[in-house]
Amino acid sequence: MKRNALLVITSIAPLLFNATLAGADEPCSTYPTGTAEKIQSPDLEKTFGPVPAPKKPLRFAYVTKTLINEFWQDVAAGIKSEAAKYNIQVDVQAPNVESGEQVAERITTHRWLQREQTIITSSCGFNHLPRHIALGKLRAMAEAKAILTGAH
Repeated sequence: MKRNALLVITSIAPLLFNATLAGADEPCSTYPTGTAEKIQSPDLEKTFGPVPAPKKPLRFAYVTKTLINEFWQDVAAGIKSEAAKYNIQVDVQAPNVESGEQVAERITTHRWLQREQTIITSSCGFNHLPRHIALGKLRAMAEAKAILTGAH
């Protein structure tokens, strides 16, 4: 049985390989081939005309990998900046749950913030995050406040 299966595989493999190579030069229908894929963001209005103003306020959620890393902070700032140009509000959130120590450490890096007067809150709410992540973030915020006030 194993010998027959091996014989079938070895005889079919070259055919499959050749068929794959033959189709490699053909464009894949899954990927767009129009001019839009070659337009840079600053050129959108030049190419397609002004972006129409939304008829009602638009608000989107963007969940990023993390917001601890400077790269992802820059990505989030860029998204918010570009969206603001078109009067679109974007809530940027990260699904990772920081520890209370991490939250407190970020607050203490700003020397002008007085520990006992610091209020820890979410920037955009947790409505786009799974409940277990939102609860973890709330616990971390409470733990950070306890660390900052010495109640930990």
